[in-house]
Parts: sequence; structure tokens; C-alpha cells
Amino acid sequence: MGLLGIPRLADEVDIMMIDNAFKLLSSNDIRIHELAWEDILENIYTRTGLDPSPALIEKFLNGAQDEEGFRHTTCPYASTWSRARAASTRLGVTWRCREYGDLEVHIDDKVLTKCDRKKICKTLKESLRNCWANDLIAKPSQGAAIEVTARHKASSHFLRSGDFTTFADWRFIHKDVSTSYASTETPRGMTPYHNAVVATLQWNQRYMF
Repeated sequence: MGLLGIPRLADEVDIMMIDNAFKLLSSNDIRIHELAWEDILENIYTRTGLDPSPALIEKFLNGAQDEEGFRHTTCPYASTWSRARAASTRLGVTWRCREYGDLEVHIDDKVLTKCDRKKICKTLKESLRNCWANDLIAKPSQGAAIEVTARHKASSHFLRSGDFTTFADWRFIHKDVSTSYASTETPRGMTPYHNAVVATLQWNQRYMF
């Protein structure tokens, strides 16, 4: 129960897949740029049997399933592009291909171009944080749930032993937090509960992406 501050690895992997694909296709190195585009065009042709037009590239990266060329077809092998395609579908990322060599990534209301190639990861992470926060706020009983969770003896606010955790979590993650927390005196006017909340927030800032 409570917040363990453990990153959601699957989402981080999806972010890196999209970031990697976009950086390859928008690389400033001419040779890498050419090789990346040759590879994705070959991948799409192998999948669809059609000459890859900008519109077809866009459909492929956006995870089209029922469109012409994608219906009842599969890719014989996984690639950087098929992984980015799947990750984009899961995270709700939209690609736009104006012409060969010119790609855009749409994340919420932001449009990222070649000039923004270093902002893909940061923008996606911010988008996910906002999504998670909005989901939590939208829950009708989230305030009461957090209050009850924080006061429960099994909550991560009151980790004193390895109960309710795996060996790896307790031995290598929470031990560091518990040691830091135990060495900090409770400021005057603050209850142990408040101090535990502060410790949890500090943990999230350190380890959440």
C-alpha cells in the first residue's frame, strides 16, 4: 500500500523506443539519416507490399491496423520501427510525415519537429505525469483513500521492516530511504506522520523519472 516511488519501467521503455526511432530518422548525420530512412522504407514494404509513400509511413508509425496494406498482414521480425509503432499506440503519440525525411511527433497539444529532437523524452515524461495526476484527481474518493493508506501500518509511509515487500525492494531500495529517514531528527512542531510524508516526497523526487 502507499507510494513506493518505483518507476513504471514499461512506460519508460516505450518512451525510449519512440525517442530512439525519432532521433534516428531526424539525425543530423547524413549517413545515419539515410540508413534509417532506407531501413524503415524497406520494413514498411516488407509488411505491406506497397511502395511506402509519406501517407503510408504515417499510418505505419501510428499503428494502423485496418487500413489498406495493413489488414491481415504481419511483420516477420521486430525492428526499431515496429517497436516504436507499438509504443506510440500505447502512449497515444501521433506521427506526421509531410514528405520523405520530414517527420513530426504530436504529444498532447505539442508538436515536435527535427529541431526538438532532444525534447522527446522530457515531453513524453511530462505528458505521462500529467495523465497520472489527472487520473488520480478524477477519482471521487482519492483524498480519503490517500489519507487511509498513509495511516495504515502497511503503508510505505511507515516502513520499519521488510513486511509486505519483496527481498529486493527492502534490501536494496527501502533500506537506503529508511537509513536516511532514521538519521533525520523530527523538526519541532512536526509529527512523525508529517516527517514520513516529507520522506516519501523526497524519495519520489529522487527516484521517480
